Amino acid sequence: MYDTIDDMIQDIFKTPLYNTVFDHLDNKSMIDYVLQYKRNNPSVVVSNDGGYQSQILTGAHLPLNELFKDIDYTCNAYCQRLGMKMPTKIDNLWININPPGSYNIAHRHPLSLISGVFYLSVPKGSGGIVFTNPISMFDMFFGKNVVDNYTPYNTIDYEYNPIANELILFPSFLTHRVMTNNSDSDRISLAFNCSVIV
Repeated sequence: MYDTIDDMIQDIFKTPLYNTVFDHLDNKSMIDYVLQYKRNNPSVVVSNDGGYQSQILTGAHLPLNELFKDIDYTCNAYCQRLGMKMPTKIDNLWININPPGSYNIAHRHPLSLISGVFYLSVPKGSGGIVFTNPISMFDMFFGKNVVDNYTPYNTIDYEYNPIANELILFPSFLTHRVMTNNSDSDRISLAFNCSVIV
């Protein structure tokens, strides 16, 4: 009786998380640049607990230019694949440096279309990014007492563990947080939002 159930299930709503690795970029130059930027610019407190977040980067940042171009290209390809309007552009971008013991609290990026993170340094044990299922009241139905095996159909939280030079893109409405850095080194990333050019 249950042999054909997979043929009858239709995915009526999906949430697209995209990832790719940019191993052609000069990782060391970008890390040196953002660490120097941190030394010269104070942190703001937005979603970070114990870590450094820069203000929105403005002006020229030459060591990051190639990355900016790659983000623009990839975000447009992502939107095209999803049937969304194009072209898009980077609206804002900032630096995150999470030393051991720090983390980022749950948050969303309002008034944006696509959000993303590019990871410059991800020491082992430095914490993944956790996305919360956007379906309202999802936990009222799928609790631990009724779930046998966690799948995309019944998971409340999804933890993604990136690697260095990896880019991830996701819809800006997704609530997300970053786990505590339990390594002995900094986790370094650049976060950003993209919007449609109108």
